[in-house]
Parts: sequence; structure tokens; C-alpha cells
Amino acid sequence: VGAFTGIQPFQWPDSEELRIFLFSTVVQCAGGADSHEETVIQKAISSVMNHHNVEARCFSLLLHAIPDTGPTGLRARLTKWCRDVQGARGHYAWVLDSPRNMFDPGKSRRLGFDCSQLLTKEFANQNPAVVEVLLNSFFYMKRWMQKAEPGSLMINTVAEFWAALMFESTSEAIMEILHAGRTRGEMLMMDTQVPEYVLEHPKGPSVLQQTITQEWMANEKAREKYDSYRQFGVSRAEFEKIIEFGIHSRKVLVKQAGGAVVVKMDLGGKMKYWLPLLSSSAKNIPVARKIRESLGSDDPDVWVKPYLDEMFAMDVRSEIRKDHPELDVDDPAVWHSLFEARKRELGLSA
Repeated sequence: VGAFTGIQPFQWPDSEELRIFLFSTVVQCAGGADSHEETVIQKAISSVMNHHNVEARCFSLLLHAIPDTGPTGLRARLTKWCRDVQGARGHYAWVLDSPRNMFDPGKSRRLGFDCSQLLTKEFANQNPAVVEVLLNSFFYMKRWMQKAEPGSLMINTVAEFWAALMFESTSEAIMEILHAGRTRGEMLMMDTQVPEYVLEHPKGPSVLQQTITQEWMANEKAREKYDSYRQFGVSRAEFEKIIEFGIHSRKVLVKQAGGAVVVKMDLGGKMKYWLPLLSSSAKNIPVARKIRESLGSDDPDVWVKPYLDEMFAMDVRSEIRKDHPELDVDDPAVWHSLFEARKRELGLSA
């Protein structure tokens, strides 16, 4: 939050679909628009998109084509979304007015955004327009990516999907994927740590009806919430199984149609080594960033092995520090032999 997202929709390839998206986005950012303002917005978008210099196209440039009609006028309402308004930066400029667009979904096989700070109830309630326009931007990029390779399998993952159900535009996008996605080779995976939030929204029941498979993981706060789980179609017997799961049990109740089964993810053996690549955390993300920077490469063939080795070495050093606090674990002579031995135990080359 506050850092530029790297999204600059006015620099995306021009098309009729993009202009429709830009229009709806600007209207959302303005908090709505009357018929006269809609005409002004359409003309302003055309002015920006017709600019000969693509890199100059941006949200801030849009304001140049919108007259100042006072403190409650259209221009004033859009100012907070712009990064350069008479030398000042708008409060929400970081959302969609990045200096340069960093994403080309048409050339991407994978695209993801860390929205951890945005997908909280507090932030979403205080900044609904930010959440809505960002989620709509993601859905537009999803469609763009899909058109680049029609017929290819596409997996959509939506974390804390209750946020997408807060708005008519994004909930309709969710429902469209559930209704027609499979005909395009598309699947949708949604998750939340607070299931009851889903039930607060009108589209919640419809989304649940269209969801084929549910996976329920450990929830230490679930014991007193059977009524919420029941509304997801979870039986009392299934609920009793779920509340038995320990937070580190790695057990999951998989429910489909009329049946359910408990499965356990085996993350032992060699998986201990690979786990930091499969699951990000506040601990390993900075390490991965530091490794990539030190190697000067984002190529997985270059940085993944050094990163995994460093994470494994950190665990070894932590083990030594716990058992022998008197030793200097920053000295490779102290930990490197144990590091090599642990890798050999897992059948990995040192």
C-alpha cells in the first residue's frame, strides 16, 4: 500500500475493449458520474489514448482534458488518483498511475499480485474504490492473458475472495468464470481464512452453489462456528473432523458432491528442502529477493538452487544455535559440514 503497483492501464495496447474498461474504471474512481461527466470522461480517454507517445499516456494526463468545475467537480474527484497534479501526488496515485506499465499479460504464462495489505476487512471497508478498481484491473489482465492463448488451461487463484464479492462488477466476474470458465479450459480456486465473510454478501450463496469442490483446513477458531460452516453445506460429522485438525497437522477435508475425505499432505523428506519455494513467508521472501539481487538475475535456473541452499543452511544454523548456543553459527566452519550431511540424508547433492 502506497508503493506504485506497476499498473498503468492507459499504456496498455489500445482497443475498444480497453476503452470500455478505462471508462468504467474512471467512473468508479470518480465515485460515479452524471451523463455530462460521462461524455467528458469519454473524450478525455480518447485524448489520452490518441497521444503519439505511449509512455506519456497516464491517469495524470487524463486531467489535462477535464475542466476544473470546482471542489466537487469531476476533475477534483479524480485528482486523488493521479501522481502529478501541479507537482502534488494524489493519495491513491499508487493504485493505477504508475510512471511506467510493468505488465504485459499477453506475453505472460503466470501473473500474480501480493494483495495481503489490501485484503483485510478494515482496508476494504475504508477504501472500497481502491479494492474494486484493482480487482477489476486484475480481471481485465486475466482476460487479456487468456485471449493471447485461447484454449490453453488457465488456473485463476483468488485469495480472500469475499473481497471480490463486495462489488457488483467483481462478483459478476467471479460468477462468469464459475458459469462459463470450464468451456474455455478455465478453473477457479478461491480461498479465505474467514469463511463467514463470504456469507455477508448477496452473491455468497450463489458462488457456493457453483463451487464443485471445497477444501477445509485447520482453523483454531472454528469450534464455536458450526452455524457458519453449516451454511457451506458442511455436515456436523464433517465439522467434527475439521475441528480435530491441529494447526500444523497438514490435514485437509476435501468435500465434493455428497462425499468427503480427509487427506494429509506429506511434506517430509526432500519436501523439506523444496518447501521454501512452494510457500512464501515473511521469513523467506526477503532471502529470495537478496539472492536474486546478489546474483543479478531473476532467471530461476540461476537463483533457485542458491536460494534453497541458503534457506536450508538457515535451518541448520538455527538447529546448531539451539543445541550449542556457545558456538558462532556465522562461521561456515561451524555449520557447513552438518549442512552437507543433512542434504545427503535427503538424497540431495551437497
